[in-house]
Amino acid sequence: MIVEFFKTFVMLFIIMGPFSSFVVFSDITKRFSKKQKLKIINKAVAVAGLLAMVFILGGNSIMDLFGVTMKSFTIVGGAVLFLLGLEMILSFKISKDKAKDYNVAALIIATPLTTGPGVITSVILFSNSIGIFPTTLSLLLSLGLIYVLLRGHDKICSVLGTGTIEIISKVVGIFIAARGVELILSIL
Repeated sequence: MIVEFFKTFVMLFIIMGPFSSFVVFSDITKRFSKKQKLKIINKAVAVAGLLAMVFILGGNSIMDLFGVTMKSFTIVGGAVLFLLGLEMILSFKISKDKAKDYNVAALIIATPLTTGPGVITSVILFSNSIGIFPTTLSLLLSLGLIYVLLRGHDKICSVLGTGTIEIISKVVGIFIAARGVELILSIL
């Protein structure tokens, strides 16, 4: 049970893409104060956790209720991730004024980045295979680590510098876009 829990935690943490969230957070919160950034972090982690918990507890029922298959959900999630990656790589914006509203910024970090189609699919599968409690505990630990990483954002950025963050942002954008393509290809 401990080995299964550890594997679930590691897989969930990786799928949540904490470094992608960090880089996107850096990109979309440039204009916000420290107080607003903390609100974004708190809201993003809370929304990501709540969304994942909904799917841990009732994912199969929700998908059935709306007549949505995991395949279609994965395609949409992959497309969103691909577009988000392109925004980061090419430095253009698809959505207007997303950086002006901290609520929108928090939601972008919460979903599709932290709790996106990969996480939703995974928590449904994990809760069915190892149980609700170990999946929930894995989720909480993963979110806790992401919270700590985002809280240390300004310190990490001051050590790395703006240029390094820009380079990392472009590289992570490539991986986010590629992850979107992988999600789509995984169901073909």
